[in-house]
Amino acid sequence: MRSGLVDFHCHLDLYPDHAAAVERCQRDGVFTLTVTTTPKAWPRNNERSSDTRYVRAALGAEQPHEKAQLAHMHGVRPTEMSATIIRNLKALLSEYT
Repeated sequence: MRSGLVDFHCHLDLYPDHAAAVERCQRDGVFTLTVTTTPKAWPRNNERSSDTRYVRAALGAEQPHEKAQLAHMHGVRPTEMSATIIRNLKALLSEYT
């Protein structure tokens, strides 16, 4: 069942049962971008969402030095990160609409 709901910033990995939270989004058809709070959380988030239709993981960084490092890794200036993220989200949604 597809609900048509979208959550573009959710920390599913902070729920008591991460796997169950991903499964519920999948079952209810809620497009969800689960965002990590640190780069270290990326592998687990990516693994949990890689086989789902409605959940995607995003590498998040809460500390300024982490944001600068991520921007450098992706070849953009830190001030361009938001625009880059928005383009990626639009591309994701276009796959399902």
